[in-house]
Amino acid sequence: MQYGQQKINGSWYFFDKNSGRMKTGFQEIKGQNKTVYYNTQGKMQYGQQYINGSWYLFDEKSGAMKTGFQEIKDQNKTVYYNNQGKMQYGLQKINGKEYYFDKFSGAMATGKITIDGKTYDFSSNVQNTWGWPFPSIGQGSFTGAQLFGVNPGGGFRTNGFHDGLDFGSYDHPGSSVHAVHGGTVTRVSYTPGLEHYVVVKSDDGYNIVYQEAFSNRGNIKVSVGQKIKTGDVIGYRNTSHLHLGITREQNIDKAIANSFNNNDTWLNPLSVIKNGIANQK
Repeated sequence: MQYGQQKINGSWYFFDKNSGRMKTGFQEIKGQNKTVYYNTQGKMQYGQQYINGSWYLFDEKSGAMKTGFQEIKDQNKTVYYNNQGKMQYGLQKINGKEYYFDKFSGAMATGKITIDGKTYDFSSNVQNTWGWPFPSIGQGSFTGAQLFGVNPGGGFRTNGFHDGLDFGSYDHPGSSVHAVHGGTVTRVSYTPGLEHYVVVKSDDGYNIVYQEAFSNRGNIKVSVGQKIKTGDVIGYRNTSHLHLGITREQNIDKAIANSFNNNDTWLNPLSVIKNGIANQK
């Protein structure tokens, strides 16, 4: 008799660790920090699934249930799954900001729309708004070494200075890395230390760097010249953390050269995002 997770004939199953009984339905895999779903035959499910009257989305590789904003590329739409993994519809308030999702498809609206006789303008969701890279978590929490600047635990860095904010896979779970601000992708590249990274230049003068989250180019889903809006998926994190850097230095190479210099080249992402969100309300 077998127990725990077992791969049988190409499918994953889960058996009770005490009785060996095959499990079905939603199951929390604590050791892997994920919730998955096994159908009535006990097979782990992937992708979009309609379960008990609601749509859910499970990672195509790990089967992990997804939450927050997600891009459904083959249907050309962005949708939102709540903390229970259910797709949301209609008018929703998320992290203090109003969004509208089509009542049938769940697609997020990005323009003007009339709801019950009242006109809403969701075009502000496009460029100059701010958000968090893992929207279902929001701000979340950080330890000293993850924070911007000079903090306890960060002494291993040159000058003890951290030029950005680290969103760990443990404290900020989720694979989809979302744009914190709109703009144009100006660089998709690789540099040791930054690893595979993306630079987005905003219309209001910021260069935003998404780095250390992608172990390979294939995990980055944007390309140079692409216009993106707040909440769009930059790529899929498959490392221990996302490092987010924000600077007003227009020469990004100059900014990168000052990564370990506490000379005001780099801004505190936590403050920039929090202030940006506060000004949207």
